[in-house]
Amino acid sequence: MSNKKVAIITGASQGIGYAIGKLLAQNNYIVYSLSRNSKQDEYIIFLKTDITDCEQVKSAFNIIFQKHNHIDLVINNSGYAIASSYEELDIATYQNLIKVNDFAVLNVCLIALEFLKLSKGKIINIGSLTSYLFTPFGTFYATSKQLLKTISYALYNKYLKLGISICCLIVPKMKTKFDDSRVVNLPSDSVYSPYVTRCVKKVAKSAQKGMDPIKVANLVLNLDKKPTLKPQKIIGLKTKILCFLTYLIPANIVCKLLFKVFCKQD
Repeated sequence: MSNKKVAIITGASQGIGYAIGKLLAQNNYIVYSLSRNSKQDEYIIFLKTDITDCEQVKSAFNIIFQKHNHIDLVINNSGYAIASSYEELDIATYQNLIKVNDFAVLNVCLIALEFLKLSKGKIINIGSLTSYLFTPFGTFYATSKQLLKTISYALYNKYLKLGISICCLIVPKMKTKFDDSRVVNLPSDSVYSPYVTRCVKKVAKSAQKGMDPIKVANLVLNLDKKPTLKPQKIIGLKTKILCFLTYLIPANIVCKLLFKVFCKQD
C-alpha cells in the first residue's frame, strides 16, 4: 500500500485537468486520468476510459484500487460546450452534451463513493461561472453546469456524514483551449448566424485574458488539505462579485447586458 495519495481526474489531457494533475503529481500524489485517449506522460497515468460507460468507469476504479488499496481524491473535469440557438439545436447533440457533462459525473461519483468511504476522501466537480451568468447561445452548456451544481449539492449532505466531502468549484473563463472543442450548431441559412458568430468569437477572445489554470490547480491542492469542504467554492474575487450581482440585478437586465456584450456588433 502506497503512502502517496491517489487522485483520479476525468479529462486531464490538457487545460485545467492537466494543470491539476501535474501539480498534484509534483506534490507527491499518484495521479490517474480517465480519458478517451491514453498517452504517455511524466506526471499522469492515463487509463483509456469512456466515462459515460458505467462498466468502464467501474473497471478503471477497480484497477486503480487493486494496485494501491486506496483512492483519496476524485476530480470531475471533463466537458465541452455547444453554441446554438434554441430552435436550431440538434437534439442528439444536446443529449450527448448532457451525457458527457452530467451523466458521466454521476457515473464517476456513484462508483467513487464506495472507495472514498474507506479513505474519507473528497470529490471536486469543476463547475463554471456560466451556472450563474450564461452567454447568449451558450444556454445548453450553462444548463449542464447548473445540473452539475445541483448534483454536487444533492450528494453533499448525505455523504458528508460518511466522511466524504463533495465540492463544486465555480471557475471563470480560463486561459485554455477549451473553446477549440466547442460545437457550433449553426445551419448555413440561420437568421442567428451573425449573432452566434460574434458571440463565439468574443467568448474565445475572452479566454486570452482568462484565469491561468495553475490558480485552479493550487486551489484544488489546498482544498484537499482541508478536513471538510463546503458544497461550493467560487474562485477569484471578480467571479465572486459577478455571482453576487446575479442576486441583485433583475434577470431581464442581466440578459440584455449579456446580449449587448457578446452579440452586438462593435
